[in-house]
Amino acid sequence: VEESDLTNLVNLIPADTDVIFLPIGPVVEKNFAAIKTFADSKQLPIIASHGPNVVEGAVAALVANHKDLGIACGQLAKQILVDKKAISQLPVEYPKAPELLLNKQATAALKLELPAAMLASAVKIIE
Repeated sequence: VEESDLTNLVNLIPADTDVIFLPIGPVVEKNFAAIKTFADSKQLPIIASHGPNVVEGAVAALVANHKDLGIACGQLAKQILVDKKAISQLPVEYPKAPELLLNKQATAALKLELPAAMLASAVKIIE
C-alpha cells in the first residue's frame, strides 16, 4: 500500500474480517486515523503493536517495555562488539514480558466486554 493512498483499504481487507491487527511502522502511524475511520465503519476492533494507537482508539496493544528492550539490545550489542560473537550465533529473541494496554472506550463503542483477568493484567487502561 502506498503510504499516501489508503483509498483501496476496503478492497485489501476481506469482508469476513473480525479484527484488524496493526504492526508497528510509519505507514500505519501516518494513516492510523484513516484506518480507525474504516474500522469504525465496519465495527472492527483494532489490535495494535504501538502503544499510542491505544490512546488513539485501538482496543488493545501488546507492546515491549522500552527500558527492558533497551537492556536486551545492549546485551546483544556486547556479545557482538565485546565478546566478538558472530550475529549468526545469537538466537532470535522477543520481548520476555510484553505489556498489555487496553482502551475501555473503544471496547464499549464496539459493545465488547473485557474479561476481568485481562483488565487485571493490563499495565495501562484508557478509561
